[in-house]
Amino acid sequence: MRSYQRLSTLLPFVLTNGLVMLVIAACSPPVEAPTQFDELCSFIYKHADDDDPTALADGVVNLQNWLKTRRDQVQEGYMVDNLDPEVVKTLDGQDHDLTDLLGVAFATQFSSTLDQSMEVSLTDDPAQQSPDLWKSYNRTNDPNVECFLAKTCDVLEYDVTAEQLYPLGLESTVRYHARIRRITTEAGEAVIWRTWLNGPNQFSWDWIKVKLNFYLGISVQTADGGMERTEASWVLANMGDSPVPPDVAMSLALDTVKDNAEKHRARMLEKYGETIP
Repeated sequence: MRSYQRLSTLLPFVLTNGLVMLVIAACSPPVEAPTQFDELCSFIYKHADDDDPTALADGVVNLQNWLKTRRDQVQEGYMVDNLDPEVVKTLDGQDHDLTDLLGVAFATQFSSTLDQSMEVSLTDDPAQQSPDLWKSYNRTNDPNVECFLAKTCDVLEYDVTAEQLYPLGLESTVRYHARIRRITTEAGEAVIWRTWLNGPNQFSWDWIKVKLNFYLGISVQTADGGMERTEASWVLANMGDSPVPPDVAMSLALDTVKDNAEKHRARMLEKYGETIP
C-alpha cells in the first residue's frame, strides 16, 4: 500500500476513462466495486448518483473492509486515484485537462453517531462555530433538510456562498454545490456527501487560483454506536501560471480536511457528549 508520505513526491496522476458499452438486446453486467482504497474513493464519487445503489453500497462495504485492517495507513493521509473526466464534465459542465488534478484522502473515527453528525453539519452556521476559518457562510437550504434529518427522504442538495479565511490575511470567496445521499449497506447506514465548485475560487491574492475542487465524505454508522468517516479532496490549483507543486497541494488539501474533521469532532462532543462509553 502507498502512504501519503511515500507518494507525495510522485508526479500527477495518469487519468483513466472507462466507457460502458451497451449492446442492443443484451443486459449490462453488474458494476464490480474495486477493493483497494486508492481506487474506491473515485469509484464511490462516480457512482453516488446511480439509480440502482448496489454498486455504491458495494463500494462502501469494500472501503470499510479495507479500513478494518489498514486504518493506520490512512490516518495521516493517502494519495487516491483521480476522478473520471466524464464525472468532472457532468458536474462542472466543461471539459478540463485533469493532468494536475490531485487527490488525497484520510479516514477517522468519531464517538458520536451518524445522525448527530448530520444534525450538526446541516443546522450549524460555520461562521459562528469557526470564525477563524469562515468570515461568512450562506447556505441556500433545500426544503428537504428537515425530511433528510427525519429520514423521510434520502437525497439533499444545496448551494453555498462563503468567504474563507487563511493565514497571512489571505481570503477567498467560495461558491459550491453539495449533494448528499443516504443509503443502506451491509456495513451499516451510510451518507455519501459530495461537493464541487460553482466556478473558480476568488482570492484576495490574484496569483492564487483554485480552478476545481471536489470533496467526498463517506460516513458510516458503526455497530458500537459511533461513526467512521473517510474524506477525500481533489484540487486543481495554480500559483501564477504554474500548477501548485503536488506535495504542496496535497499537504494543503489534507490539512484542511483534517482540521475540519477535528472541529466537527469537538462540536459534536460539545453538543452531545460521548456516545460510545
